[in-house]
Amino acid sequence: MPNQLHIFTINCNLLFPVSLRYSPKSEEELILLLNALDELLLSRAPAVLVAVVKLFLHWTQDHPHLKKDMLEMIQPSVCKILSRNVSETSYLLLDFLSTLGDICKVFGPHYKYFLVRAKDPGYLKTQKLKVLPLISTEDNVCCLMEEVKPFCSDYQSFRGAVSCMGLLAKVSHAAHNMCLSMLVTLLDAPAERVVIAALECLMNVVLSPPSVEKNISESPPDPVLSQSSSLGNVEVQNQTTLEESLSQLSLHTEEPKPELKALPMPQNELELPQNLTDAIVRALSHEHVQEAAPSLVLYVLGTLAPYLDSAPDILQRISSLAFSPSVHADLVTAAAQIFISRPAQTQLLLAAILARAFKCVGEPASRAALIYATLQEHPSDAAFLLGATVKQSFRSNNEECQEQQLGGSD
Repeated sequence: MPNQLHIFTINCNLLFPVSLRYSPKSEEELILLLNALDELLLSRAPAVLVAVVKLFLHWTQDHPHLKKDMLEMIQPSVCKILSRNVSETSYLLLDFLSTLGDICKVFGPHYKYFLVRAKDPGYLKTQKLKVLPLISTEDNVCCLMEEVKPFCSDYQSFRGAVSCMGLLAKVSHAAHNMCLSMLVTLLDAPAERVVIAALECLMNVVLSPPSVEKNISESPPDPVLSQSSSLGNVEVQNQTTLEESLSQLSLHTEEPKPELKALPMPQNELELPQNLTDAIVRALSHEHVQEAAPSLVLYVLGTLAPYLDSAPDILQRISSLAFSPSVHADLVTAAAQIFISRPAQTQLLLAAILARAFKCVGEPASRAALIYATLQEHPSDAAFLLGATVKQSFRSNNEECQEQQLGGSD
């Protein structure tokens, strides 16, 4: 087998499938095979390079410590191929690199070969924006954010650029603050699609503290960015949180109650600049944004309610819109979250929203019940206040029904 590898570059398509089915019979043979691959790992042909790396990883799956040496060996070839600026081969190579795991230590110092260019086609811009967070380090992250910033308003790549910026913000505190500063501008963008992407990025950033101990490529997907759309998936996350909270209620015991599942960064530790909170309020008050992404707007409004003085006013305006049943459930969730932080301003509005929710058939009513149960914990008098107003509204509704029945019998 080692004697046949020298013709790999000529017959790559034929030899690669055969080579993958071959298993070295001993450690000595494995060493011979890997030595034969050394020259091929320096190939400047993208297809050959990708095939050889796959073959190397297949044969060394029991020796993961060799992976770093392989990455260092292919680094010059990868950078050379990217420098040719051939869109198709660059896309192939970048897509493959994104599957290799931790590559930041090897490729981070050579980040300039991975930068997005204005004349790149849309599919290549998107792929580069996916790879940039994987090669980000504390040394280059601020430079990467400056390079990504112009593409946040690009029609083809704005969503990928804003998402990339949110991932880069997790690398260091400097990048975190830099991202928040950029979001102020994006939240005031005239295009609502950019504002929506900025709101998604905002929740990604403020609820996830920067981590310098763990590489970003090893971090689990963020709860906001993992949603494929802002229009119908945010409520799923809210429901999970509420069900977890409901399962932890212990209303008939004097023992210490278990702590509710905390957000990645507790709200009392958030530090939002005043100009950012002002921009958030303007974005959430935008009528077109409310209509285009109601679930996302309600999620942001409820989560950041302690920092938004006008949250009750925005909620009241949103509550007048016509919602689907699933979005109506998110309205109840946001109203309850705002009530917890601003009970005096939201008491009557929450009672009205809950009364409407209980009249709905199906999921919104059950969601309202979950909210009601959760509120019995935070604050301590919420159950009494909320129960009184809801019972009063139910009593008036029952009286109306009885009057209608009596009138019909007459």
